[in-house]
Amino acid sequence: MNTRAERTLLDLGLLLIRLVLAAVFIFHGGQKLFGFFDGLGLQGTVKFMENIQVPMPMASAVVVGIVEFFGGIALALGLLTRLFAFMIAFDMTVAILKVHHGSFGLPSGMEFVLMLGVTSLGLALIGPGRLSLDHAIFRKRTVVATA
Repeated sequence: MNTRAERTLLDLGLLLIRLVLAAVFIFHGGQKLFGFFDGLGLQGTVKFMENIQVPMPMASAVVVGIVEFFGGIALALGLLTRLFAFMIAFDMTVAILKVHHGSFGLPSGMEFVLMLGVTSLGLALIGPGRLSLDHAIFRKRTVVATA
């Protein structure tokens, strides 16, 4: 980025992406773990995972719920963003392979999950931007040499 205005727009764009992804994953993770928003809750999620033959359905349900719910919170805050964004991208890859492998436009289609996964992967590669706890906590402090 060449100008301060361009950098600010990039940071605002990354914040918007993080917040929208966070909302989606807090919602879905809350459904899986706690039954929020008319979700299945943990026991229902375990039963669903058994039905689609996911290995270790209890452990898988807990891990997916934690990654989505707490990962969503982390994305909103911009905390450990790259780690959680990568884990969410992996989660969405598994969701495509096990659940949403239908053609585009079908109720079980993959377009929404694919968009979430690729956007999360992009965020993992780019990082959270300056409007994040990651930036506030982990930014590299550099000393500018003067002549």
